[in-house]
Amino acid sequence: MTLMKYNKIRLMIITQSERGGLRRYITDVIDGLDKNKYEIALVYNSDYGDQKFKDWIRKNQNNHQIKFFDIKTFVREISLINDLKAYRYLLKCIDNFKPTIVHVQSSKAGVIGRLAAKIKHIKQIYYTPHAYSFLSPEFSVIKRHIFILIEKTLSRHFTTFTFNVSQTEKEAALKYKIDQSNKFVVIPNGIPPLKKNYRSYARSEMGAATKEIVIGNVARFSNQKNPQLFVSIAIEALKQTKGLKFVWIGSGELMKEMQSLVKNAAIEKSFIFLGDRNDAEYLMDGFDVYLATSNFEGFSYSLLEAARAKLPVVASKVPGIIDFAGIYQNTYLFNLHDSVNSIYDLLCKSIVDLNTSVNTKVSFSYSDMLDKITDYYENKEN
Repeated sequence: MTLMKYNKIRLMIITQSERGGLRRYITDVIDGLDKNKYEIALVYNSDYGDQKFKDWIRKNQNNHQIKFFDIKTFVREISLINDLKAYRYLLKCIDNFKPTIVHVQSSKAGVIGRLAAKIKHIKQIYYTPHAYSFLSPEFSVIKRHIFILIEKTLSRHFTTFTFNVSQTEKEAALKYKIDQSNKFVVIPNGIPPLKKNYRSYARSEMGAATKEIVIGNVARFSNQKNPQLFVSIAIEALKQTKGLKFVWIGSGELMKEMQSLVKNAAIEKSFIFLGDRNDAEYLMDGFDVYLATSNFEGFSYSLLEAARAKLPVVASKVPGIIDFAGIYQNTYLFNLHDSVNSIYDLLCKSIVDLNTSVNTKVSFSYSDMLDKITDYYENKEN
C-alpha cells in the first residue's frame, strides 16, 4: 500500500486566486486527473476563492488523494512582507509534500511558485499564465516593462514549459521575446459535458416564453466585457424585431450604469439582469444565441459553455475570441468598429441559422486538454 502511494506522480498546483476561469481551470484539471496515478497538493489562499471554489473545497476536504495548503499571506498586491512570508511557507509546503512536478497558475503564483520550486530542485516546473500581466492596460508602461523582464528571467531559468491557453497568448510571449518558441505549448481550455439538459429550468429562471429568442451573455459588467455595446445592440434589435429577450448574467462596477441605459430606453421587460449566479453554466442552456462584445479576452470559459450548449456565438473579433472561433465553427465574428446596425444584421443571421444544420462540435475537448497536459507531466521530464 505504501509502495503504491509513493509510485504515484506527486503533483503540486500553486495558485494565488481561485475565481472565475482560473478556478474553473484548476478544479477541472484536478477533477480530471487519474487519482490512481496522481497524488495532488493544492496551494492557495481561501480568501481569494469564489463560492464555487469554496463549495469544491468542502466537497474534497476528506479526499485523501488531495492535500490542501492554505496560505493567507498569498495576496494579489505586491507586498514585500507578505510575499516573503508566502515564499517561506511555500518552501515548507514543498518540503512537506515532496512533489515531483510543480504547476503554477497566473502571474503572482507564477513568480513565487517558480522561485520556490527551483530553489527546492524540482525538475518539472510548468506555468500557465492565464493572460500575461504585461498585456493588461491597467498597469503603467514602466510596470509592464518590469513584468516583461520578470517573465523573461523566470521562463529562461525557472520553467520547464509554459502552457498557453491560446495561440494569441503564445504569440504575445514571442512578440516580447520572453523565451524561445519551443518553451511554449498551446493547450486550449476544455470543459466536461453536463450530465443533463437544463433548458426548462433556465427558461423559467429568465421568465422566457416558449417562442422568445433569448440572447445572452455571462460576464462581469466591466470595460473589458464592453456591456455598453451589448446594450446598444439590444436597443437596436428590440426596435426592429419582436419576440427577443436579452439576458446578462453577472455583476460588476458598470451594472448600475447599464441598468440606467436599459431603463432610459424603456426595454426593461425585454432585458433581464440576473446578477451573479452559481448556476450560470446551467442557465446557459436557456439561451438561443450567445452575444459577446468584449474589448479583449483570454480563452473564455463562458464561450466554451456556450459551445457546449450548441449555441451560435456572435462575438467581437479580438484575441482570445479569434482563437475560440478556430475550434468552434458556429461563431459569427464582427469588428468592434462595426456599426450597431451591421452587428444587428449578423445577430439576425445567427437567429435565421438556428434551424439549419451547423457544425456545433468543439474541435478541442476537455479530454484533449487533460491528455495534452498529462502527456507533458508524464513524458517531458528533463
